Amino acid sequence: MSNKHIAVIWLFEVILFLIAGTSATYFLDFPPAQSDTLLYCQGARRIVEGAPFSFSYGEAVTTGTTSVLYPFILALPYALGAHGSSLLAVGFFLNALFLLVFFWGWKKTFEIWIDDPPARLVATMLVVLSGQAVFCALAQSDIGIWMALSALLAYGMASNKSCIYGTVLFLSPWFRPEGMACILAFGLAIVLRKLLLKEVSRKDCFLFFCCILSALGVFALNYCLTGECQFSSVANKGYLKKYSFWIAVPMIAKDSVAILKGLVLGMSDSYPRVIHVFPLLGGGLFAIGALANRWDSKTIVRKCPWLFLAAGSCFVIANSGYQNTNVDRYLVWMMPIVAMFVAEGVVAVNRHHGKCAYWILAVVLLAFSACSNMTLACTYHQVCRSSQIRRLFTAECERVIPKGASIGTHASGGIAYDFSSRTVKTLSGIYSPEFHHKRAAISCFEVLKNNSASRFDYWFVEENSYLPMSPDNRDVMMGEVVLSGPRGFELRRANWRAYDNSLVNLCDVPSDMQLVDQVIVGDEMSENAADYEVIDRYGRDAVEPILEIFNSGSNSVFEVSRIVLGGTRMSVPLQEGKDAVIVLRVKRSVSAENGSQYHFSDVMRFNLEIDGNIVGEREMPLSSEGFTDGTVIIPGDIIKNSPTRVGILGDHLSCRYRFYQ
Repeated sequence: MSNKHIAVIWLFEVILFLIAGTSATYFLDFPPAQSDTLLYCQGARRIVEGAPFSFSYGEAVTTGTTSVLYPFILALPYALGAHGSSLLAVGFFLNALFLLVFFWGWKKTFEIWIDDPPARLVATMLVVLSGQAVFCALAQSDIGIWMALSALLAYGMASNKSCIYGTVLFLSPWFRPEGMACILAFGLAIVLRKLLLKEVSRKDCFLFFCCILSALGVFALNYCLTGECQFSSVANKGYLKKYSFWIAVPMIAKDSVAILKGLVLGMSDSYPRVIHVFPLLGGGLFAIGALANRWDSKTIVRKCPWLFLAAGSCFVIANSGYQNTNVDRYLVWMMPIVAMFVAEGVVAVNRHHGKCAYWILAVVLLAFSACSNMTLACTYHQVCRSSQIRRLFTAECERVIPKGASIGTHASGGIAYDFSSRTVKTLSGIYSPEFHHKRAAISCFEVLKNNSASRFDYWFVEENSYLPMSPDNRDVMMGEVVLSGPRGFELRRANWRAYDNSLVNLCDVPSDMQLVDQVIVGDEMSENAADYEVIDRYGRDAVEPILEIFNSGSNSVFEVSRIVLGGTRMSVPLQEGKDAVIVLRVKRSVSAENGSQYHFSDVMRFNLEIDGNIVGEREMPLSSEGFTDGTVIIPGDIIKNSPTRVGILGDHLSCRYRFYQ
C-alpha cells in the first residue's frame, strides 16, 4: 500500500469528519468534539495572556491539562489571531496532520516488523480505516499529537534510527504521561537486546538515562508549580486511591476483563467500543496471529516492549475507571499492535485454508472497519452538536453576567474559553487548587462554606453535573435561576446565606474560651490534619460523606456529614491541664444518597475517650428537626498530652467538631 493510497483515504476521512462536525452547527461555526478540547484552547489563551498554568483570571497555577507542551503549540496560532472558533479550526487541521503521521508511522513500522506482504497490507488497512483513530485525533485533545509521537517512536525503534526514537522519547513525557511508560519500555528493549541478542548500545543506554532525566523534569516542574509531583488532573483518579485494596482490586479486574474482551477477543458488550473493536472473528485472528509468530530473539526484542506497553496501558485505564470513555481515546495509540496480530492471523489462516479464506477474512474485517468509520463519524456529529449547545448557552450567559463577575461550576472547566477574561472556579479541583484533594464531589460545599475567598458570583449548572439534591434544596445551595437552557443548563445567581448560617454555633459557648481547632467532616484536608477516623462496628471499609440540608427558608443550614455507626476519633492540639469544651453538631434523622433512612435516638449517648481511655458516658438531647449543637466538657486534669486524641464513641451523624479552651 503506497503513501499515495494512504493520503487519499486520510483525505476522505478528514473531509467526512469535517462535514460531520460542521454540519452540527449548520456550517455556521466550528464545534469541539469533546469538552476537553476547550481545556487546551483555554490553556493556550492563558499562555498568550501571560499566565501559563493558571486556568482562568486570578486563579493559582495548576497542571490540570496533563500535557505540558500541547497548550504551547496551540498558543502560537492563538497569538497570531486564531481566537474563538478559529482556534478550533486550526486545531482540527493540525490534528489531521497528526493523524496522517500516525498512519504513515505505523505503515513504515509494519514494513519492518511484518515479513509477509499480505499481512502488512491488512494491518496497514486496519489502522488507516480505523474510525476510532480518526475520531480520537480529530476530537482535538492532546491524544492526536500523542498518536503521532507514538507512531514515530515505533518506526524509529523498528528502523533503529536513534535520532528519531531518541528525540521522541525525550519529549514524550512532556506531551502525555504515557511517555514515561514508553521510556520504561525502551529500557526493557535494551535489557532484552542484551540478554537475547548479546548486543549492548552505549548510545541507547545514554539516551535512556537522558530520557529518565526528562521524565524527572516533568515531575520537578509539577512540584515547583503545585507542590505535588503528579499532574492535578490525575491526582484523585483511580480505584486504588478512592477505595481500599479489597474493594479496588475487583473493580480493576472487572474493567480489565471488559477491555480485554473488547480489544483482544472482539466481544465488547458496550457502545461505543462495540463499534470500533474488531468483531469476534478479529479476536480469534488476534490469538492465531500471536501464536503463529516466530517468537525468536529478534521478534521478542521488537514486539515484547510494545506488548508490555499495551498491557500497562490497559491496567492503568482499568484502574482509572475511564475505560470505554471518549471512544477509548486513552488506548487508541496501542490499537495498531492489535491490528498487526489480527493481520498476521489472517495470513496464518491463509496458509492452511487457501487464498479464498484470506480474501474472505480480509474483506470482512476491512468492511467492518469502514462501516465503523462511518458510524463514528455520525457519533462525532452528535457530540459536536452536544458541545455546541453548551457553547451557545455559555454565550448567552456571557451577555447576562456583569463584567468582572466570577463563575463556579461542577461541569467541564472548558466553558472558561467561551467566557471573557474572568475567574471560573472548577469545583472538581483540577483547575482550582482550593478544591483539590476532594474525592467526594459534595466536599466542595465545605470549602465554599469555610473559605469565603473561594466563593463566586454565579453558578453554571449542567444536568449531568447536578449533585443529588431536590430542586428546593438546589435553590438553597446555589441560589435563584437567572437563565435556563436545554439539557438542564442553568445560570444561577449565587446565594451564600445558607453557607454563612451554617458557620454559626447553635448553642452558647463560654465567653472566656477561644476556638482552638475544628474538624470539618467531609473536608479531606481538615480530616487528614486531625487524623480523623471513623470506627464502624459493621466493618465497612468506607463511610462516604453525604450532604444533609435543613431547609427552613432564610435560616437554612447544611452540613457535609458522615453516618457513624460506632464512633469517631481525632487528634486536637489541646493545652495540657486546661478545661476544654467540644461543640458537637449532630442531627437526629438523615437520608443517605442510596435512599436509606437513619434515625437516631432523641438522646445521643456516647462514651468520651481521651488518649485511648474512656473517661465517662455523656448524653446530649437532640432536636426533633434540624441540626443540634451540644457541648461536651473535657476536664483539664485528664488532658495530659498535646495533641490530644479525642474519641466520640456512639452512633451519630458526624458533622463538625469545634474545640474551645
